Amino acid sequence: MLASKGFNITALVGNALTADESVEGQFDHILLMGPLYHLLEESERIQAVYSALKLLKPQGIFFASFINMFAGMIYAMKIAPEIINDQNESEFYNTVLNDASFTGQAFTQAFFINQKEVLPFMEQFPLDKLHYFGQESILSPCENNIMIQPQEVIDGWLACQKNLLNEKTC
Repeated sequence: MLASKGFNITALVGNALTADESVEGQFDHILLMGPLYHLLEESERIQAVYSALKLLKPQGIFFASFINMFAGMIYAMKIAPEIINDQNESEFYNTVLNDASFTGQAFTQAFFINQKEVLPFMEQFPLDKLHYFGQESILSPCENNIMIQPQEVIDGWLACQKNLLNEKTC
């Protein structure tokens, strides 16, 4: 369909750390998604961005995608609200409360970034910021699901929300 509209799109999959060594040519647009939340070491995320930027044409547009810290909270509220009382999850929730980023076991080994760290991370690269946006918020998309849970689960989420506001642990 896009070809009929005059768009020439090529999707490439490979190792983001060495994309500049394995891909030929330069591109008008580059979208770097998975590496910024699947590479656990910051040095590797930096390497992936630089590798992608070497493939970007001058005046090209670079898109970077992260998983926000609240994504894990939203997932729990929507899919598994009882997890708020699971002590095995306390490391993640305490990281949220400590206003930091999280690296560890989630849906897979993943890196969840605190939204305040996105721009400082990206400022180290030779880029002009055109836009910055996020799609996750913490409670509103899950309120109906939380409110139909057993009272101890509701109480757990309400306590967590209160503690988030007071910068304490869930």
